[in-house]
Amino acid sequence: MLAFLLHRILHAFFVMLGISFVVFILIHLSGDPAAMMVPEDATPQQVQEIRERMGFDRPILVQYGLFLGRALQGDFGYSYRIRRPALDLVVERIPATLRLAVTSAVVSLGLGIPVGILAATRQGSFFDRLSMMAILFGQSMPTFWLGIMLILIVSVQLGWLPTSGYRGPEYIILPAVTLGLYTSAMVARILRSSLIEVLSHDYIRTARSKGLADRTILTRHALKNAAIPVVTVIGLQIGYLLGGSVVTETVFSYPGMGLLAIQAIRGRDIPVLQAFVVSISAVIVLLNLLVDVLYTYLDPRIRY
Repeated sequence: MLAFLLHRILHAFFVMLGISFVVFILIHLSGDPAAMMVPEDATPQQVQEIRERMGFDRPILVQYGLFLGRALQGDFGYSYRIRRPALDLVVERIPATLRLAVTSAVVSLGLGIPVGILAATRQGSFFDRLSMMAILFGQSMPTFWLGIMLILIVSVQLGWLPTSGYRGPEYIILPAVTLGLYTSAMVARILRSSLIEVLSHDYIRTARSKGLADRTILTRHALKNAAIPVVTVIGLQIGYLLGGSVVTETVFSYPGMGLLAIQAIRGRDIPVLQAFVVSISAVIVLLNLLVDVLYTYLDPRIRY
């Protein structure tokens, strides 16, 4: 078990190292950072002075080494727009984005798990076919289109909920539903397929022959063995909820990390963008590590 965890932690470290390198290279290929830090009317001599002062004239690998050393200390530089530490700006937005992601996950699991169980236990029924149509529709909808439709119908026409910003719990409902509906369709589809396969195994038939109730068979035997693919999907979808919040937060003007990233892209604010990508990647890598650990609980064979 310890060797398994150490292997996964080492794997996560190299993943983060690769992500930081790719982010650094891609962002620096987008333009001269020194030119973005000076006013538009700056002279070439002023741009060159900034370039030399910040070390942008050094070889790219040397710049990456300096960037990595500072990043390990939590220093991603100062925002070009706001003149504040970039990581501080990202950290300030993390609670809002986590609040949205957790609420969306509750919506996703609250819809996806019951629909997946009912569809699997009633395979071939009208409910099964209807739920499969709904799942296909849910996975085909772009989140930005769904968000706009919810704003038009629920907020503008019905006036039930606010359209944008965040000044209370009611402001998070529409963004959470927008993100949660897509992931609930994925959870329901995977759980249905996995549960149908598990219910066809010999040990399930043996449990039925012993006279166990269907609910007991489902909760004690089938669900745990069908949960591994679902846990994988949930872990990936939580990462999607964090990363996909960029579009949703922009549609609803929700003050989270996603909206900050869009503002940084528009303003070519490289330090903030680097801090955002590395931070969100670290959270996703950590979630995947937790999912790997959870595997060992659901299926002890994985430990070996």
